[in-house]
Amino acid sequence: MESGKKNMNTKKTNQNSQSIKFEEQARMNYMLGCSYLEEGDFHKAEHYFELAIKQQPLYLDAWNNLGVSYFNSQDYVSAEYCFQKSLSINPNHEHALINICKVFLQTERYENFDRYFRQIQKPLDENLELIRLKITYLKFINEFSEAIKIIEDYFKNNSLDKDLVFQLAELYEYNGKINKSIEVLEKYQLIRPNDVELLNNLGYYCELEGKFHKAVEYYQDALKLEEMDPYLWNNLGNVYREIGENKKALKIYRKSLQISPNELEIVNNYCDLALDMNLEENWSKYIPILENKGNQKNKEIREVLDTLMKIYQKLKEKENIEKIRKKILNFEQIT
Repeated sequence: MESGKKNMNTKKTNQNSQSIKFEEQARMNYMLGCSYLEEGDFHKAEHYFELAIKQQPLYLDAWNNLGVSYFNSQDYVSAEYCFQKSLSINPNHEHALINICKVFLQTERYENFDRYFRQIQKPLDENLELIRLKITYLKFINEFSEAIKIIEDYFKNNSLDKDLVFQLAELYEYNGKINKSIEVLEKYQLIRPNDVELLNNLGYYCELEGKFHKAVEYYQDALKLEEMDPYLWNNLGNVYREIGENKKALKIYRKSLQISPNELEIVNNYCDLALDMNLEENWSKYIPILENKGNQKNKEIREVLDTLMKIYQKLKEKENIEKIRKKILNFEQIT
């Protein structure tokens, strides 16, 4: 009897020892996964989080971080599965709820987003991440006024946050209140007078509002801080073109091209103006850049196709003219 009892105790001790060993191994694999996740090596992160889960199937944080790794790899189906596993272990797990909401935004399942977002127990006004998530959702469903109210309410009791200031300016733009966009950015400028991104945005909104000379001032102020930024030069050139100072705009576009000779938008703006001014140019060096449109927005693709058409017409290349016409027709059918 005593021998049997001893054997039972030994077996129990071995089971406990084995369990502790698996817990330690799972913890180490989890730590390795976190380190690779931090470095942006998502494939290796996935490997170690999966090992941790094999050793501890109810390892909530490992499931969540495995989902984060898949999310960053744009495997949203696998990411959602992992976040759901986290929530099956703890339905109120804040990180998993936030993360699965991000999946629903990426996959445009807004009803799912709304349902899960309501389960997050932390008050909205106490968490910037939650506010940003909610604002993104409201922008997707075109509820701009509600998004504006959330940010304005937040700023009543908190200091201005750069990201939220820019989002608020954008939301005012969507709501057709460009003057409010300028107002909120100018208020923030009192705190950050030498912020290049802020000055660039102020230039953009002043341009939209038709305050072209003010836009020029903001772009010039930004260029004093970042003289080699090709996009600032490009934006300044756009303003001069809008007010009809084409020679000055062309000179500025050329400056922008010197800094970034292969940037599609800059090349297109220069070529379009040079063509309108009927200037002679070695067009063949710009054609490959314009033909390689990449992942541009519809409006930008349309503008590039228009420029290519003008170039091929100037060069009298009938075959290429027809090719661009077909692309324009196909583009119009798709859009």
